[in-house]
Amino acid sequence: MRAHGGTLFLDEVGEIPPVLQPKLLRALESGEVEPIGAGREMRADVRVISATNRDLEAMVATGAFREDLYYRLKVVVIEAPPLRERKEDIPALVRSFLAAACSENAIQPKQLETGALARLVAHDYPGNIRELRNLIERLVILSPGETITVSEVAEALPRGSAARPRAEESAPGLEPAAREALSPSQDAPPRLRDTMVGLERQVIVAALTRNGWRMSQTARDLGLERSHLYKKIKALGIERT
Repeated sequence: MRAHGGTLFLDEVGEIPPVLQPKLLRALESGEVEPIGAGREMRADVRVISATNRDLEAMVATGAFREDLYYRLKVVVIEAPPLRERKEDIPALVRSFLAAACSENAIQPKQLETGALARLVAHDYPGNIRELRNLIERLVILSPGETITVSEVAEALPRGSAARPRAEESAPGLEPAAREALSPSQDAPPRLRDTMVGLERQVIVAALTRNGWRMSQTARDLGLERSHLYKKIKALGIERT
């Protein structure tokens, strides 16, 4: 009942076990819950916000998530693309996390060496913003100097690159050199972002052509939400010829 009159945030709602889903649905429908030890149901007036990184529609199709609960939660949907698909946000996030980590750990403010930010932008972040935030805090704590170097960033990142398999799968027609550029090495130059933007455009155009400009199929091939594919097409100035 602590959320009464406020907001209840259900994080990772797709992880709720099937046995608990009917209870959550009943609470959402009736607005009543039975607090532990109360012995009776009580009215709870709350605003419910849920979040998940799972494909709930696919889970509904397989029976892993209740269809009625899915539609009860799906009122206003806000899609947040993964961090690897909005790398333009990384520099601002890095600055924010860098300042916060220094403050929270009582460490003098630190800065990034030239090229270190480009190395951070090049990473795919399968763990999304949490991974970036934890990475920055680790660098702040472990870096001995006032400047975080490119080599320290490279050492802190996971071994290997998650970008290589995706690039090769989504762009089978690219030359080996282009595929290599999609999976930048630890010595990637500062202008890596410009190169990747050009290659991203090439990958999307190739996928659109291969699928006859069918957006749903192209989005599936690229591992994107259809709405995000439309945004990328507009941002990259891609037009059907």
